[in-house]
Amino acid sequence: MENHGVKARIAELRAENHELTRMTKADKLRLLEDIAKSNDAKTCDRIAAIKTHNEMLGDNLPAKHEISTGPNMLQQLEERAKFLVSSLNRAGCAEV
Repeated sequence: MENHGVKARIAELRAENHELTRMTKADKLRLLEDIAKSNDAKTCDRIAAIKTHNEMLGDNLPAKHEISTGPNMLQQLEERAKFLVSSLNRAGCAEV
């Protein structure tokens, strides 16, 4: 014989406990700060802590991507698109 009320209460208590023990963002940032400032931590661990801290706070500069296109890029893309559409049509796919 099972007591569904007891199972439900246990699940409820486990959920509450999980919320209480879960680290907040502030907790994680404090821990990373402690590692970064620690003289006992290895240099690579300190650098990793700083990197993660920066990522969490958005301190990194956005990545810059440069795409160079030649004068024929549009023509090449149009030709490739025509080729793909004709391949799909030959394969019996609906026209795109």
